[in-house]
Amino acid sequence: MLRYALVSCGIILCDLSRVYASEHDRTMTQTPKELIDPPDRAQHPAPLDLLTDVLAMVRLVGAIFLRAEFTAPWAYESPPSADLTSILHPQAKRLILFHIIAEGHCWIQLSSGDRVDVSEGEVVVLPYGEQHSVGSLEPSPPVPVASLLPVPPWTQFPAIRYGGGGERTTVVCGYLHCEDPIFDPVVRALPPLFSVRPPAGPAAAWVTASIQYALDASEGRRPSTSGFAVRLPELLFSEILRLYVESGPPLR
Repeated sequence: MLRYALVSCGIILCDLSRVYASEHDRTMTQTPKELIDPPDRAQHPAPLDLLTDVLAMVRLVGAIFLRAEFTAPWAYESPPSADLTSILHPQAKRLILFHIIAEGHCWIQLSSGDRVDVSEGEVVVLPYGEQHSVGSLEPSPPVPVASLLPVPPWTQFPAIRYGGGGERTTVVCGYLHCEDPIFDPVVRALPPLFSVRPPAGPAAAWVTASIQYALDASEGRRPSTSGFAVRLPELLFSEILRLYVESGPPLR
């Protein structure tokens, strides 16, 4: 479905680009130069190329909003999607959430039962910002994450330190939103929960450096208002989505 959505976007973009070039098009009533000439057919770009075009046309707005250090056993439950949106970005219709696993292991599960088990270096994406639970491999009853946070609005970068003192897991959380209609088919075609582990090479090195930058910014070691820091969620999500499409996983 993602490939279908991207191809649909590509058809729209191609049609728009041809509006002012109609004088060069052959009509259906014209005789081909040779009877064996094949009919003109639109050459649709590959999904990855279309995704790149769509991401280049839209502006994603977001932020890194939380750093959490957990020690096993631990588990928490997020607020409902509407409640979280009203806190983080009240003007948005919906939020795309992502969790960067900077250290350790954990699981993330939706109320529908969809679940991923992830470890250091992976990035988890929730395209619809659904309510979810996160926890250590060692079982623990989930607590509302709001009970672990100071009451908003936050004047400082919020950080959580919680758990039973065992193995440590560090998670950096962020969100994105985009009101451009052309981005909607891309989001709707994504599964409600997925994770990406960048393959070894430049992509993994870039994601790792971005994770470290986010960690440093959350501790005040880097300016959180710099141009790169402001665009980090957008750049990171674009790279993760590109890797997801490139890996060819099952699509809706």
